[in-house]
Amino acid sequence: MTHMFFTLWLFCHIIIPNLSLLEKVKGYEYNQMNYRSIGSSLAQFRTKSKILCIAQCARLSTTCNLVIFDRTTSLQCTLLGEIFTHANLFASVDSSVIDFERIIISPSIATTTTLPPIIINVMNSNSINAFTTYGCSTLVNATATSSAEITNLCSTDRLNIKTMYSSEISLKQSRCPQIVGANVQSSSTVRNLCASDQMSIKATTSSKIYIDSSTVCPQIAVVNVQDSSEVQGLCATNSITISATDFSTISMIRSSSTSQCPLIANVYTSGSSTVYVCATNAINIIATNTASVNYYGPLNSSQLTSGATANPW
Repeated sequence: MTHMFFTLWLFCHIIIPNLSLLEKVKGYEYNQMNYRSIGSSLAQFRTKSKILCIAQCARLSTTCNLVIFDRTTSLQCTLLGEIFTHANLFASVDSSVIDFERIIISPSIATTTTLPPIIINVMNSNSINAFTTYGCSTLVNATATSSAEITNLCSTDRLNIKTMYSSEISLKQSRCPQIVGANVQSSSTVRNLCASDQMSIKATTSSKIYIDSSTVCPQIAVVNVQDSSEVQGLCATNSITISATDFSTISMIRSSSTSQCPLIANVYTSGSSTVYVCATNAINIIATNTASVNYYGPLNSSQLTSGATANPW
């Protein structure tokens, strides 16, 4: 059976009025993971919908900090009040853990102005220097198709990238957005990719992504690589979730520093793929079908089947 990290990560933004303040609720999902609770649950109930499970925790925003959604149990949804700890995570194919964070916002600064995104579409072997044309905007959506090229792409807050059919996008070096999402398809390439907060990557069909880790590493990275694609130079500071299938290759920066290797790394790989991964607190591995994982840091759990291997790096 082939498993995929089809959910990259989940952000639930819920604004809750409370007289003199507002509370912003944000959740991070750790897919194919479970959690060893150290306390009693706030509630447990039966539901086949992960979204409904998460919504119940959001509704109990003053007390609920964690959600465990486990498809194998009769009461699939568990709500917890304890503070999330990475060390309590463990690999589990049929479950997910959602960690909620909260930010208290003063009413005087709670209102925000949403600016329209800069939209860049280049195709048919054309080329554009994005920084010269658009500068460095807060929100940028960029698409390159059919052998097109976008250079010096820049965003301060959020950057969404899509490349298809032998196209290439390169970011302006040392100018990293807070959040970046990249969908790279059909023998395309992305260079100098970086982010300070969150990075979500999907590469398919012989595509390549090169990470610029010289300036900053994201707190959270989620990477899905398929069909002989490749990602090089990955790093993260908090957590990284990796899925590599069908002769793909993923390599992280090998380091004992938390500035480049995360606290926890979760790896799923199959189909003769190769992964180089590091973490400072825990590495969890699920590998099958002659996949190879080379790890640097403490191995917390491993499930190896059908000729898969995991070896110290």
